[in-house]
Amino acid sequence: VEAVCHSIREELYGASGQTGANLILAGYEHSTQRAVLRAIHPHGSMDYVPYAALGSGGLAAMSTLEVAYPDETISLDSATELCVRAVTAGITEDLGSGSCIDVCVIDARGLVTYRRTVVEEEELVVSHDDEVSE
Repeated sequence: VEAVCHSIREELYGASGQTGANLILAGYEHSTQRAVLRAIHPHGSMDYVPYAALGSGGLAAMSTLEVAYPDETISLDSATELCVRAVTAGITEDLGSGSCIDVCVIDARGLVTYRRTVVEEEELVVSHDDEVSE
């Protein structure tokens, strides 16, 4: 993780923010035997964070995470459900986000668990009074 962060930082510093990339990098750091999450900003500065969200629905997703993220250890099932709730909040607040949520968990051994969740879309009811004539 640190080597990837170093490479990204060098690229972003060199571009002086012109790349315009906000990134979230997650991985397993073997030297500390811990999972890490880094928020990477356009000029190359980085923060270790317990959770992060980006994109057009990012504010709604972050508010869900801030309210529900526990101070103590969280189980994998609870963490996955919290992530789905956060992304669902982002989808609800952004009309262009779509309705699919892909959950991918990579454990310390490198094993991948993948799940697709679909958020039901609302149906727009149009009355005959709303129809536009040509």
